[in-house]
Amino acid sequence: MTTLGAMTGLEFDHVDVLGPVSGRIDYVGQSQKASFEVHQGNDSNNNPWIGLTMSETYEGTGQFFQQWWFLRDGEPGYHTFTRLQFDNGTEGIDLGNLQEFRQVISPNSNIWTHLVTNDVQYGHLPSDEAIGNQTTVQDATWYYNITEGNPYKTESSDYFTKYEWADLYGDHFAHGFYADGTASNGSTLGFWTVFNNLEGYTGGPLRSDLVVDTNIYNYYASNHRGASTMNITSGFDRIFGPTFIYLNKDGDLHSLYDDAKSYANTSFAANFYDDIADLIPGYVNSSGRGDFKAQISLPKGASKPKIILAQSGVDPQDNVDYAAKQYWANVSSDGSVTIPRVQAGTYRVTLYAEGVFGQFEQDGVVVRAGDGDGDKFQINWDAERHGIELWRLGVPDKTAGEFLHGFAKDPQHTLHQEEYRQYWGAWDFPTDFPEGVNFTIGVSDPSKDWNYVHYSRYGGSFTRPEYVLDNVNVWTVNWVPEGGLDVSGKTAALTVQLAGARTASGNLDLPEPTSNYSNVDYTVNVNGNPLIWTILYNQSSSCSDRSGIACYNLRNVFTFPGEWLKNDTNVFEFVLPYNASGGDVNFRNYSISVLYDAIRLELSD
Repeated sequence: MTTLGAMTGLEFDHVDVLGPVSGRIDYVGQSQKASFEVHQGNDSNNNPWIGLTMSETYEGTGQFFQQWWFLRDGEPGYHTFTRLQFDNGTEGIDLGNLQEFRQVISPNSNIWTHLVTNDVQYGHLPSDEAIGNQTTVQDATWYYNITEGNPYKTESSDYFTKYEWADLYGDHFAHGFYADGTASNGSTLGFWTVFNNLEGYTGGPLRSDLVVDTNIYNYYASNHRGASTMNITSGFDRIFGPTFIYLNKDGDLHSLYDDAKSYANTSFAANFYDDIADLIPGYVNSSGRGDFKAQISLPKGASKPKIILAQSGVDPQDNVDYAAKQYWANVSSDGSVTIPRVQAGTYRVTLYAEGVFGQFEQDGVVVRAGDGDGDKFQINWDAERHGIELWRLGVPDKTAGEFLHGFAKDPQHTLHQEEYRQYWGAWDFPTDFPEGVNFTIGVSDPSKDWNYVHYSRYGGSFTRPEYVLDNVNVWTVNWVPEGGLDVSGKTAALTVQLAGARTASGNLDLPEPTSNYSNVDYTVNVNGNPLIWTILYNQSSSCSDRSGIACYNLRNVFTFPGEWLKNDTNVFEFVLPYNASGGDVNFRNYSISVLYDAIRLELSD
């Protein structure tokens, strides 16, 4: 371990859960000259513990990396912290973005039979024979030619892409591997990464990332699916964790997973973390934390509200200041909420809910150490309003899940996983919509007549290598007012909320020099009158080609004279540039696209 900087052996109840070293081993320094320290003691309950600290300076840049592992007597798992620090004493030095930083568990053992993302996304690992005869259809995506002896193909998908097993962090608690006993002497086992603290991560609850494929991941930071990333400048110092790596046994997949989830809260092991805090520079113990309590008056129609504390002054998706922390919680039906163990500081409070357009934001909210017993923070959330609502399409919830091939269950495979998770080429847009999307308010069904992705062109998939250009980039919505519509002197507002948008910049937040579509002009024609919104390169994500349903959210409110509307059929055209594509080396020919969250038309009172 001291040479490789990796854990190469781990036993649980006399079972080797990692298997032999496979060669997939490295760490951020990669010099094989890390230093190690062993620590041990008794916790506040007099339980013995032992810990190992690894420290490494990356010679090329001077970045300092530390990793901690702690084990407590009688506890079937270990606790990890990770630190990245950079300070060369010169302000203004910028090493660029922290594009990918992760901890990976790579078992090389046949005892593990299933991979588990969450309660509903789980299934068999693909068989070795299927992997040996697979066909590459996209980077990190394969078609399985073998069905016999490969339950993955009948249960989950004809394809395997690691993004099928990714998850939104907002309500994610644990993930890992399960052994059904067939290769482990009849013993069922679970091997889990438990998210008991995400304060040092970025992007808030809408961040999504890889959690499991043939590895078990803990992605501290990445730009996957367009997530914002931190810049490494002089003074950078960030602690990621704690994370609990947990093993359990003697139960079915669901019971062992539920057991692992029970540790996914910030109160678990809090006293132990206080005991070892002096060993972890930058980790704040309980004396520097307080409970945030709020009472919220919610708008009419709000359901599943979520409250977020994150970097003041920016949307939680852009919570990338290395000194900023993040916390969130689901709000109770009575409007009350408590977020425990918040690091003392100043935050933006953000609140959003299913069914409500827009979100509540308040900067400069102070959480003090020891808070929790005083008055609750009061929020009176008045929903965004631009007049009388005339129609809406979709449910504002930050996702495109209600549309065709969104959250709907896949009928073709026995585990009936959510359709959006499939490789995008499994859902052939020209077959579903040979005449394009033509939606009539009050008549059409969003779950059948509105696709989960709006493409500029369609093709380049495994089953459709050619590109289809006609009836793809222009989507039409028809609306006939009920009764007379008085528009004289009034202003109309059309709100378009996107669950994600893909420009030629993909995930990189940089202009793509090989394409004219780093910035994309998205157009709405209202009865022939054009309105243009430019989606910028640094708002781009990759939901459409990375099996996502919610990526970097963005929105625009188009306003226009009420006289553009008429007491007859009103035609709204939602237009992406014709035949527009582009991207980095992996996605050079991929279509420009958007995913809709919801659309609403209002008219001033």
